[in-house]
Amino acid sequence: GLGDLNQDGILNILDIVLLGNMIISNEYNALGDMNSDDVLNVLDIVLLANIILGNDLARGDATTEVTVYYGNEKIQYTADGNLAGIQFEVIGDYTITDNSLPDGWEIVYNESIILLYSINGSSLTDKTLFEYTGDFQIESVIAADWFESSINVGTVLMPKKFNLSAAYPNPFNPTTTLSFAIPVDAAVSLSI
Repeated sequence: GLGDLNQDGILNILDIVLLGNMIISNEYNALGDMNSDDVLNVLDIVLLANIILGNDLARGDATTEVTVYYGNEKIQYTADGNLAGIQFEVIGDYTITDNSLPDGWEIVYNESIILLYSINGSSLTDKTLFEYTGDFQIESVIAADWFESSINVGTVLMPKKFNLSAAYPNPFNPTTTLSFAIPVDAAVSLSI
């Protein structure tokens, strides 16, 4: 039946892991298409996990907005609720070096897809999802919660290093603009 990807007659964690591998292998199997949209993605994983975990699932808060920050060799996020999974489509050359995912979360990836998802219903505990070396551009992001919410996802490219641009216009009268970039949250003091 639907969701039983290894066809052993039981829906369990093995089916979730198989579905994750199919997604990053760009395979399609109708048994994994839990929402019948003809695409396998993180939404299908979360629907399958929801069925498997059933009433044992502490669903947390529904999510409507997610912002992903990247570019400084970290992927971080903010959300107005609890996420169950997130999928990135990326282009570039990178290696994931470390992740901050809690127990019960999986990360699988290839050169174009990075997939993170909960297999036990646990919530993310750290705003940093993972760290990487190299570079990539995020083409698209799909975020899922346990409520099948429609989630708006924005991305913010963070600078890799501190930068202070030249004043513009220069010379000026009576105003000028100074632009600066910081790669991490920090208190900033500009003295002129």
